[in-house]
Amino acid sequence: MNRANGLILSVGLLLVLGAAMPNAALAETWNWVLETHGENLSWTSPTAVGTTWADYNWSAEYTRIEYQLGGAMWLDVTGDFGDTKESGIAHALPIDIYKIHYKYPDQYEGDHYLWVDAQGWGEFTISHVVFGSMYGQPITGARWTGVAEVSPEPATLSLLALGGLAALLRRRRA
Repeated sequence: MNRANGLILSVGLLLVLGAAMPNAALAETWNWVLETHGENLSWTSPTAVGTTWADYNWSAEYTRIEYQLGGAMWLDVTGDFGDTKESGIAHALPIDIYKIHYKYPDQYEGDHYLWVDAQGWGEFTISHVVFGSMYGQPITGARWTGVAEVSPEPATLSLLALGGLAALLRRRRA
């Protein structure tokens, strides 16, 4: 093997190994804190994920959920909502992450919809909010803190790197 072919092979192997690992540069992580006192909410991510990938890994989690009682004190009720983390693989954009109607009798009711649109932007809405009471106090607000991450699926990146390596080698032979 001559020096040029060895260099191409080395660069190609680095590309394959680098693409096989989760690529943080291609991942988008979005954090939000949304607070409502009964009004509908809408949020759009500050950045967009690339739209050219065949598959995406995604995860989302409510890291803290709070009720405001009596217009003053905030109470952490995250544990009342059970498992607040979702994850999966989507085969194309758009991706529906959360599409949940929460209904906790006498406390909270509302529709939560978190998705990634076809252009790669994270979108989140909370609507149809109805408050009740807790511990004899009226619930006057709710605050939702969370994080979502969307990234190209590593196998897709590996295939792309292998294709690039094959093209380099073919071009070099010609």
